[in-house]
Amino acid sequence: MACTWIAQRKALAKCDFSLHAVKLVNADFSGFELEVKLKAQNPNDVDAVLDRLDYTLFMEGVEVAQGLVSEKHTIPKRGEGIITTRLKVKYSTIPKMADVVMAAVANKKSRIRMTGTVHFDTPLGTISHGIELERTVRLD
Repeated sequence: MACTWIAQRKALAKCDFSLHAVKLVNADFSGFELEVKLKAQNPNDVDAVLDRLDYTLFMEGVEVAQGLVSEKHTIPKRGEGIITTRLKVKYSTIPKMADVVMAAVANKKSRIRMTGTVHFDTPLGTISHGIELERTVRLD
């Protein structure tokens, strides 16, 4: 059981992600919040599981947003699923990220780096662990 639990959480690192949908959900004087749906393709022989995650997102080395995945997502083995996240973008970051975002949209891909904390739910409570992931994401 413990080995399967660990394998399911490690399997997420081998998934391939692409942008599925984006929706504006909130705006105020400091910035705006987007609901972003990512399509995850799982090539593994085990389900990939994400319990919860808070993170900072960088595109081509430029900080663009802070995000949160607040509910558990399971991507079936050798299948695909959708992971929903909320991104908070501060208006003050827009000038420095405009060129990066426009280039990513034009190229339909971007080098993404994410730093943050993943929270694993266990029978004994929650375990939190710092992470850093980097990969190219398709924007099609």
